[in-house]
Amino acid sequence: MEKRKFSHKQNLSADAKLIVALLKKQPQSKSELCNSAGIHESTFYRVIFLLKAREIVKETTNGFALWTYIELEKDVENSLDRLGKNYSVITFNKIASEVGVHPSKIEPIIYGIAKKRGMEVRFEKGEKVVGKPIEGAVLF
Repeated sequence: MEKRKFSHKQNLSADAKLIVALLKKQPQSKSELCNSAGIHESTFYRVIFLLKAREIVKETTNGFALWTYIELEKDVENSLDRLGKNYSVITFNKIASEVGVHPSKIEPIIYGIAKKRGMEVRFEKGEKVVGKPIEGAVLF
């Protein structure tokens, strides 16, 4: 008797396959999403229209994501830009408060943005802050 291998995705509808794929990784490009969901491109176009119309999936600048997906990096960058107009040093807590998430969720994002922008992360008055480099300051 021949053993058959069944995929856990085999019994799911195309829309469910897309949602499961997005639950695992967001955002994804069209080709990446078709591949990870195991559906053809023609099926993708038919199903994505319905998922977008029902506000289950949205298209972001980086690909497709579930409607609840927050483009956190973009929100953190916008917050840094806004706060940077008034402050030379910004606390992680202030950014987190403005973005609406716990500071631990944005910490790796801030490190990445700081590196890109030539900023530094350091402690001041017992708080982690990001700002312009200070000569002789200890970097974190």
